[in-house]
Amino acid sequence: MTTRAASHAGSWYTDDGLTLSEELEDWLADVNPSIKGLGAVPQPGARAIIAPHAGYAYSGPAAAWAYKYLDLSQAKRVFLLGPSHHKYLTGCALSKHAKYATPIGNLPLDLHTMSQLRSSDQFEDMSVSTDSAEHSLEMHLPYIFYLLSKRFNPANFPPLVPILVGSTNPHTERTYGSLLAPYLADPSNIFIVSSDFCHWGSRFSYTYYLPSLASLPKDGRSLGKREAPSDPPIYESIARIDKMAMSAIESGSYGAFLSNLRDTGNTVCGRHPIGVVMAAIEILKQEGKLTDEKGRFRFVRYERSSEVHEARDSSITLNQEETGVIEPFESTQAFKLLADDPESRLVISFHGNAGTVCQGWRTDAYRALSSGDPSKIHVLTIDYRGYGYSTGVPTEQGVISDGITLAKYAMEVAKIPPEKIVIQGQSLGTAVSVAVAEHFAVEQSIDFKAIILVAAFSDIPTLMSTYAIGGIIPILSPLRPYPFLQRFFASRIQETWLTAQRLGNIVRSSQRLNLYLIHARNDFEIPWSHSDTLFYAAANATTERGMPIKLMSAVKVHEDYGNAGWANTWTARQDDSGKKVIREEIVSAGGHNRVTTFPAVAKAVLNAFDAAA
Repeated sequence: MTTRAASHAGSWYTDDGLTLSEELEDWLADVNPSIKGLGAVPQPGARAIIAPHAGYAYSGPAAAWAYKYLDLSQAKRVFLLGPSHHKYLTGCALSKHAKYATPIGNLPLDLHTMSQLRSSDQFEDMSVSTDSAEHSLEMHLPYIFYLLSKRFNPANFPPLVPILVGSTNPHTERTYGSLLAPYLADPSNIFIVSSDFCHWGSRFSYTYYLPSLASLPKDGRSLGKREAPSDPPIYESIARIDKMAMSAIESGSYGAFLSNLRDTGNTVCGRHPIGVVMAAIEILKQEGKLTDEKGRFRFVRYERSSEVHEARDSSITLNQEETGVIEPFESTQAFKLLADDPESRLVISFHGNAGTVCQGWRTDAYRALSSGDPSKIHVLTIDYRGYGYSTGVPTEQGVISDGITLAKYAMEVAKIPPEKIVIQGQSLGTAVSVAVAEHFAVEQSIDFKAIILVAAFSDIPTLMSTYAIGGIIPILSPLRPYPFLQRFFASRIQETWLTAQRLGNIVRSSQRLNLYLIHARNDFEIPWSHSDTLFYAAANATTERGMPIKLMSAVKVHEDYGNAGWANTWTARQDDSGKKVIREEIVSAGGHNRVTTFPAVAKAVLNAFDAAA
């Protein structure tokens, strides 16, 4: 049976067990021993709490207020419900692990109860990668372990039932509420709901504002980016919107909570796990198993990440992620692991044209890139200017400058030598990768360990004649019968990204080279023929006068994998004994995006680092 590692330790919170225990102890000690209207802590019979899941520098002290009120005196198991941030779900999912690790000890999972829940056929299984990536559950584990350790021997810990809740609708939430209601009725079960509250700002697509004269939740409006109202200030409006949601939750009425969300659109991060538990409470009240007073939450602490004054600012209530001035990267544990280990190896990864560095499958891709040796292979990536939260307008030269700056940072600040760096890109990122490598090869005679290009294209004009949006809608390919029109429109393209040409410059300027081209045969957005073009362009550049494609095809090493695809390898040895190896691998599946998560790419990274200099 497997144990889920504490994947966010060392970044979202400390990975030092002693320090973590001391922090938890201090935060719990700072909680008032008694609150008006609620009495002393822990509150007898308090078995369900809502607490935030941001980095501990932000949410740790706030979460302590909820945990301090928790009554564990009869606890036999702990249910933990958190929203899914990385995996799209319409229902709920369970872990496949047997234990969850924390820096202060491991928590056992309740395999029997999880088996009972699976027997309902309503629960999916989380993949190991989804489980590892999700922070909404992990951020509660240290608090749970610490408090259980104060009352129980670790050998007799109440086991954990972690439940990842997707984007559920009210009907689905009532379905899961009915499944969990019998467990909630049992006084030996603890329920912890992971949730931040309002995520406000244009970057969250939520700028709802309630003027002072608005009497109802639905009487507000969305602000424009440059608006900065003062009656009330935006941060006071956010507090009012949040407190309306909290009042709806405190009412004990699931319907009131749903109505509030409809009226305000409040981006309560854990609204779905809250909805599941409130639906369960509603069922128990209907069955007479809970009194109206017993089945209610009471909010005891309210904090925000920042005070918003203008619509272009942002704020998160009870903090789900950090905003404002962030901690310098050089002071993070991640940077120290990279820079202080002489055996560290680095993949600088450049993403494609859509989305941001953390879009859906990209986190899986980063894990795949380092999967050959996770403790030694690190991945460094950025959003280009104009992407994600990065400011500016993306242009070809601007994005290339961003890439060059990132590579310089790796070599000059992190002190990673180029022979321990692999440059990797997917889709648009392949053009960025080649432009960055060309700069260092031509301008500074610096050769990186390898260049890995996944789903590459030869240049933008050629791409436009073959590209299909989503693999369905063609751009210029309908003009193929009219070459003049194709050339006319292609000549109007300003950002050309001449990757084949730049690749030739790299080959001619490098002393040694490891180039990998990986493409899926079922890539319907950028056909694999582009990688074929780049392979021959790079191989041709190793010869003095060039070589006809027919002759080159006869000389290259070809490996046929049948239905799995094929590979071509071209090797050229230089006078100084340096070697230039160009390898093209066409795999059968992976499409345009997911192919980066496939074994061929992880294998290329390992082979690159293992290759002789």
